[in-house]
Amino acid sequence: MERRSLSRSRPLSASHSSTPTPHLDLAPHDSNHTRLDNALPASYDSDSESEDAVRDAIRDDDDRGIEETLERLGFGRYQWVLFALCGCGWMSDNSALQCIAVVLPRVRIHFNLGSEIAGLLSASMMAGMMFGAVGWGVISDMLGRALPFHSTLLLTAVFGIAASFAPNFWVLCICMFFLGTAVGGSMPTDGTLFLENLPHSKQYLLTLLSVFFSFGAVLASAVGYALLPSASCRDHDTCDFESGANDGWRHVLFTLGAINLTCAIARSVLFRLHESPRFLVSSGRDKEAVVVLQAIADFNRHSMDIDHNDVRQSQAAGESGVSALGTGYEESQVLISASEDTVRSPPTSPMAPTSPLTQRSPLTPPSRVSRRDSSKRKVDWLHDWNKQMAKLFSPRWRRTVILMWIIWALMAFAYTMFNVWLPSVLESRQGDDDNAIAGALKEYVLYAAAGCPGSVLGSWMVQTKLGRRKSLAMCTLATGLAMLAFIRVRSKIASTISSMLISLAGTAMYAVLYGMTPETFGTSIRGTACGTSAALSRLAGVIAPVFAGVLLAIQPTLPLIVTAIVYGITAFCALLLPKNRVTRRSGGGGLMH
Repeated sequence: MERRSLSRSRPLSASHSSTPTPHLDLAPHDSNHTRLDNALPASYDSDSESEDAVRDAIRDDDDRGIEETLERLGFGRYQWVLFALCGCGWMSDNSALQCIAVVLPRVRIHFNLGSEIAGLLSASMMAGMMFGAVGWGVISDMLGRALPFHSTLLLTAVFGIAASFAPNFWVLCICMFFLGTAVGGSMPTDGTLFLENLPHSKQYLLTLLSVFFSFGAVLASAVGYALLPSASCRDHDTCDFESGANDGWRHVLFTLGAINLTCAIARSVLFRLHESPRFLVSSGRDKEAVVVLQAIADFNRHSMDIDHNDVRQSQAAGESGVSALGTGYEESQVLISASEDTVRSPPTSPMAPTSPLTQRSPLTPPSRVSRRDSSKRKVDWLHDWNKQMAKLFSPRWRRTVILMWIIWALMAFAYTMFNVWLPSVLESRQGDDDNAIAGALKEYVLYAAAGCPGSVLGSWMVQTKLGRRKSLAMCTLATGLAMLAFIRVRSKIASTISSMLISLAGTAMYAVLYGMTPETFGTSIRGTACGTSAALSRLAGVIAPVFAGVLLAIQPTLPLIVTAIVYGITAFCALLLPKNRVTRRSGGGGLMH
């Protein structure tokens, strides 16, 4: 079959049809800045916002090649497999979160803990997720999406299994902290990777990915319902710990860790992951992007040839990309994962300037050069990390970033206050029934299962006239109202129904949020923006259990009332998001109307 080429001539827009576009070199070196200044009109100040506007305009124009190519490639076998494997990461994230709530009552009894100390288990997990979200988010913007994709789920499995063997509460907290560092990076980086392999016309599927998030809650609660009742105690003093009478929580942690390990092996061994083509283009690595896109097209059984014009990216945009650091990192970039035996491009791109420290003089001892090079790279890494973070506060993104941070933090604060203690609340409402543990866990399984349609609901809502902002606000407000209903009801059936409504609305809320956040930001800051947003949500999650303990001492229903109020404030913040923020292409996703 004859291959069909994607190469094509692209007509200039009306604003460029009469005047050739000047070649702008935006590399962060003095000589390159000189070329930029020469290309700009004399009225431009090199340190003004006008220069940033020109850079962004050129970036958006250059991105058209990769966007059109992804549209023509469509959504095929590669994207379906990536959908499932990224979903494993999201499932792992929520199963870890829900697992804390499921096992916490049994852990309290096992180590004879008060509610204030027991809350540190959830706080440890959230603290780890906070650091992991920032670290893995920045790493994904600097070194690519593939490394976090392979690493985070594997580390989640390792520390989850290790936690099941914890000899005391403090070792368990340490294991949960390190497990949290992996889980905290999984969701933002997996969502980013999936989004950057989608054509714009299919980006709504990122919201549908939240179905796996709901499956994580169902998985954790179902495993708990299957394993805990037969190996759990309701009282510390009468429990025979030596015989394993209260080891059900260990069985739950080990089982979930084994499931995550299976998913991690499937990610790394059974599938050849390619680096994100949008990331490669944004980093100025056009040749590698061509190879990746051709490999994806072949995997999807599309007969087409892809060349440099199909990922058109100027030298300017490449050198201003997030990973064109020019400090030697290009040697560590991997085009295809280790299981791919095909192409591995050497660092010969003219857009990767060679540091003088890497050019060894005959008179310079190798060890001295190595020490200099290592020191230089550490300084450059810190500089580029600070530069990456500074992009979030540029005039273009400042308002959107701050509002997203507030929304993520408040939502996590409210969610954690309610969810961490929900199994304990449900068990207390069972009274002195001998089957109280099984009854509470059964209600919790129903609570988790009710969230599954929420993911589909959220995915549908963002495609209606409501759009993303109003969908997020509506779902958040509905969650708060359902919370108020849960406070007032007294019967078992009413308690179950109201908790299920909380799960349905809350899952739809998170489906919209997780889908719209990576769509909101441009490629060059997407990983950092998503990572820092997730990190702030984990910080709120660290504070929430402790704060809830203080409120519980005052009034048992006070934490639930505060949770409902916080959801109302979050809904208001969602409406304050820019109405028409973000481009229509992957540089930023879809319109947030």
